[in-house]
Amino acid sequence: MRVLVTGATGFVGRALMRRLAAAGHEAIPVTRGPAEEPGAVRWDLGTEPAPAALPERIDAIVHAAQARNYRAFPGDAAEMFAVNATSTAALLDYAARAGASRFCLLSTGTVYEPFDRGLGEDAPLAPTSMLGASKLAAEVIARPYAALFPLAVLRLFTPYGPGQTARLIPSLIDRVRGGQAVQVSADGEGMRLAPIYVEDLCAIILASLDGGWSGVFNVAAPQATTIRGIADIIGRLVGRAPVFEVGAGAVLDLAPPVAKLAGRFDLGTLLPLEEGLARTVASEHQQQAIGHMAQELNPCSPGIASTVAGQNSFIARLSPLANEVNATLNSVAAQQSAESSMADAIARIEARLAADDQWKSTIGPLANEVNASYNVLLSFFAGQNALTALVSGLQLGPLANEVNATLNSVAAQQSAQGSMVDAITRIEAQLAASDERMAALNALVGSGTATVSVPQLGPLANEVNATLNNVAAQQSVQGSMTEAIARIEARLAADNERTTGHNLLLGRGIARLLSRPVADRLVVQPPHEVPAIEVQIRQIEARAPRNFAQWHKVYLRFISEVERSVVGNLSHDGQVGAGYFRMFINIHARGRLLDFGCGQLALPDYLADWPHDQLAGFDPLPPFEPHPFVFATSLGETIPWADASFETVVIATSLDHVYLLDQALEEMKRVLVPDGRLLIWTAMFPETPPYDPYGPEIVPADQNHLFHPGRNWFYDLFASDFDLLERMETVTQSEMLAFRRKLQ
Repeated sequence: MRVLVTGATGFVGRALMRRLAAAGHEAIPVTRGPAEEPGAVRWDLGTEPAPAALPERIDAIVHAAQARNYRAFPGDAAEMFAVNATSTAALLDYAARAGASRFCLLSTGTVYEPFDRGLGEDAPLAPTSMLGASKLAAEVIARPYAALFPLAVLRLFTPYGPGQTARLIPSLIDRVRGGQAVQVSADGEGMRLAPIYVEDLCAIILASLDGGWSGVFNVAAPQATTIRGIADIIGRLVGRAPVFEVGAGAVLDLAPPVAKLAGRFDLGTLLPLEEGLARTVASEHQQQAIGHMAQELNPCSPGIASTVAGQNSFIARLSPLANEVNATLNSVAAQQSAESSMADAIARIEARLAADDQWKSTIGPLANEVNASYNVLLSFFAGQNALTALVSGLQLGPLANEVNATLNSVAAQQSAQGSMVDAITRIEAQLAASDERMAALNALVGSGTATVSVPQLGPLANEVNATLNNVAAQQSVQGSMTEAIARIEARLAADNERTTGHNLLLGRGIARLLSRPVADRLVVQPPHEVPAIEVQIRQIEARAPRNFAQWHKVYLRFISEVERSVVGNLSHDGQVGAGYFRMFINIHARGRLLDFGCGQLALPDYLADWPHDQLAGFDPLPPFEPHPFVFATSLGETIPWADASFETVVIATSLDHVYLLDQALEEMKRVLVPDGRLLIWTAMFPETPPYDPYGPEIVPADQNHLFHPGRNWFYDLFASDFDLLERMETVTQSEMLAFRRKLQ
C-alpha cells in the first residue's frame, strides 16, 4: 500500500514510518520542515492549504499530526484548530479525490473530558479543553466520509515509549530518577490509566489499515494501573525508590473499556507494561550516555569542529599521517611477492620523520587528536571497503594511547645516564627477527591478491620512530631511556604471539574481502511471523519453569542497563574486538548472513563489510535507528526464518544471554544450509558448571548472566552437528570460534 502519514516526524509518526517500511508498504511522510526524505511532502498543516505536491493517487492516509503547543490556550488556539480540524477536512477531501481506500484518524481520549460520563466509545462527549474540542471537531468532520471509504477513528490513551518527551511517562521517569516527589491522589495510588507502548499502537494502526476498520475505537492496554504502580516499576528499573506526595484530589480514571478493540485485535500480544517501561528507560539512558560521550569528546579534539565544518584544519594536521597511510596502501597493492624488505619500509618512514621537524614537535597533541577523532578518520576514508578495513586494523586509538604513554615516560626522565646506541640496536634486532613472521603472513595472503607487510609495520614502526626521534631530540636534558626501552621491549615480547596472530587474521581477512565474489548471490528473504516477545517468554517458561524466574530477572536487568554496554560492546566501531571479529567474519563467512542478537545499534561494526541485501538480524529490543538490513523482533529460541535460509550465522556476545541454549542451537542448525558456517564471539572461562536450565536451581553467574561458557563443556554442545574450523583466543577472556555444519 502507498500510505500518506502526517506528523511523520512526531513521536508516533516516526515509529509508524519504520513499521510501515518493515511491513513492505510505501510510506510517504508529510513534514512541517524541508522535505529531506525522497518522496516526502512539505506541508505546514497549521498555516498552509493542501499543497499541489501531494501524490495524485494514494491507497491510505494516517492522520497522526497534532498541534505542537496543544496546552497553549488561548494563545495557539487558531493553530490547534487548523492542525487538528481544518487539516483533517483537507485530507479527507484529498483522500476522496486521490482514490484512497483507507483512512485512519488518530484522536485522543481527551474528547471524554471532564471524564465524568464514562469512557465508552458511545459515551456523550462535551470536551472542556481546546485539544479535546478540536479533536472532536475532526471526528465530526470525518463522519460523512465513512460512506466513501473505511474510516477508523482511534482514540489514544497514554501512548509511551522511547523518544517521547514532555508527557506523563517521561516526566515520571525524570522525577523518580531525580528523587523528586511524585504526586498521587488521596488514596495514595493516583490516577488510574492504561498506557500503551508505541510499537503496539503502530501494530494496531496497521491492523486498521489492513483490515479496513470503520468506526471509533478506544486504544489502550487492557490492564489498568496507577501512577504509584508506574512509579514503582520505574524505581526498580533505575535503582531508586520513588518519593510520593499525597494530595487531596479525587481519583481520576483514564483506563477506558477496550472490548471493541479486542474484537478486532489480539490484545494478548501487547507488550507488558514492565517490559515497555524497561525499554523506555533503557532508551533514555542510551541517549544520556551518547550525550555524555559527546561532551567528553568535545574538549578532547578542538579540530573535530573544524573538520566537520570544512575539515581544513584537521586535514592539514592529519595530512602527513594520511599521506603515509595512502602511500603504504598503494605499496601493498603494488607488491606481488613476499620479497619486499622491512628495512626499506623502515628507512622510508625514518626519512620522512627525520625531515619533518614540526611533526616531531607536535606528535603528542596529534596523538591526542587521532585518538579522539578515530571515527572521523574512518569516515574520511569511507567508500573504500578494503581501505576502511585496513585503517580499522591499524588500531590508531590504541597506538595513540601508547605513543602518549611513551612520551609522558620520556618527559618524566630527569637523568642523563645512557646512550641510545644499545637501545637502537636492540629494537632493530627485534624488527629483524620478525622477518620470518612477515614472510609467513604474506604466504597466507597468497596468490598475489594482496600483501600486508607494509601495513603491519604501522603500529610498530610508528611507535619506534616516534620514540627514537623524540628521545634523540631530548638526550641532552631528559636523561636515560633505559627504563622506557625496557618497557617497550617487555610489551613487544609479551604481545609477540598475540600480535602475530592478529596480524595474520588481518591479512587473511583483507585477502578474503578483496577476493569475495559479488555476482550471482542470493539475497535474504523476509522473516515469517512469530509470537510477540511476551508470548515467547511465556513459552520458554513453560518448557523450563524451574530456573525461569532467575533468568527473567537477569534478562530484565540486562535490558535496563543496556546503556552500559553500548560504547564498549562488540558492535561499536570504537571497540578493538569489533575490528578483529570483522576480519574473522570476512575470513569465514559466506553468502546470506544472520546476526543472532544484532543489538540496538543500526549496523554492528563487525558487519560493516557485508552487503546489506545479504544481511538479516533479530533481537528482542528494537533498534535506536532503523537497521539497514532485514530485521525481526524475537528471542534466540525462536528464529523467524525458514529452514536453510542462511549460509552463515554470526553470534557476538549474545549466546550467554539465551535461556534455552539447546533450543537456540537447534534453531541455528535449522536455518543454516548444510555445510553452513556458525561464527561465535563469546566470553570463555577455563571451567564453569555445565549449564542445564531444566535441572536443579541455578545460581546466576553474575547480575547479567545465568551462566558463563566453560571450556570443560561448551565445545561439546557442537560436536555432534558441527566441525570446528578455527579457534582464536583474544586479549580478553573470550574466544572467536568458526564452526561448519556437518553434511548429514
